[in-house]
Amino acid sequence: MVRSAKAADAPSDAVTRGIRMAAKKTFPKGKGVAPPFWTPELTKLDVAVQECKNERKRDALIRWRRKVLADTALGRWKANVSKLSTTQSASWNLAKSTYAPRPLTSPVLVVDGHPLTKRRQAQALANMYMARSTKAPQEPEMKIPSTRRSTFRPITEAESDVALRELSSGTVLGDDEVKCEELEQLGRLAKKCVVRLFNCSLRAGQVPAKRGHGIIVPLLKPSKPASSMASFRPATLTSTLRKLMECIVARRVRDCIEDKLQPQRAVFRPARSTLDTLMLVTSAVRRRKGGEKTAPALIDYACAFDSVDRGCIVKVLLSFAMLRGIWLRGLRVFCRGARRR
Repeated sequence: MVRSAKAADAPSDAVTRGIRMAAKKTFPKGKGVAPPFWTPELTKLDVAVQECKNERKRDALIRWRRKVLADTALGRWKANVSKLSTTQSASWNLAKSTYAPRPLTSPVLVVDGHPLTKRRQAQALANMYMARSTKAPQEPEMKIPSTRRSTFRPITEAESDVALRELSSGTVLGDDEVKCEELEQLGRLAKKCVVRLFNCSLRAGQVPAKRGHGIIVPLLKPSKPASSMASFRPATLTSTLRKLMECIVARRVRDCIEDKLQPQRAVFRPARSTLDTLMLVTSAVRRRKGGEKTAPALIDYACAFDSVDRGCIVKVLLSFAMLRGIWLRGLRVFCRGARRR
């Protein structure tokens, strides 16, 4: 029985909501870091401002607190400047951080000599990414053969734990607002619930719609002018649960196709790096005999990852006898179900 997209959304929303509520109750917020120039006098003024009921007196206290804070900061700065020395690394680091150029917090895009508003900037960047991320015109339709239910080997908790360790901690939240650290702290019962949700999604061939949403954030490239749209690269913030599920499926697919790939290909493969490719090129140059000449042909594909022919990838994966059925269906769901905003 094939479940609808709405039926897959309900348990996913419940799991996500439960993780957020548990994290809010469990993780202590703490008192934060004390301000660097906060003195006992400023603390007393802060308490007086909060307890003052008279609006005129409160405004006067706020102005006085601002003056005391400025005087304190200026006094600290003068004291630090008087201790500067060319022989101390701390002094050099302080001066370097003070005069280091800082990127614009909100770069202004200019088109035809007119600055764009934030909404028009977002629309212009979205149109540019859409024009770049076009698939090949002859891309075939993704056709996945039917699969018997008995051929599906469910995801285990051990696979989920291994994939969870591969995810990067401290990353920016996606649309589901679930952190990787929160998934790591889940109990055994909660992890079983997440694994059961993944298995149901793969069996039905349906990924919850909200898990396919992504937030595109434009990042300014180094040493590029902020006034040009071409100076930005898109970074997509996706759901943490979606990334965990993709990692599990990718590990199984990788195990099936690893021995069928050419040994010269080192990109995005475990236990391989750029050094392996350089060693292959070096050995090819050293094997030449006599007056033979060796020349490398280096090809840089523009927007290679943005215009991937997904249908051709599925067609190649189908040619591998060990990779069939439900995992290809999962790949199709991941390829088709993504939305960006």
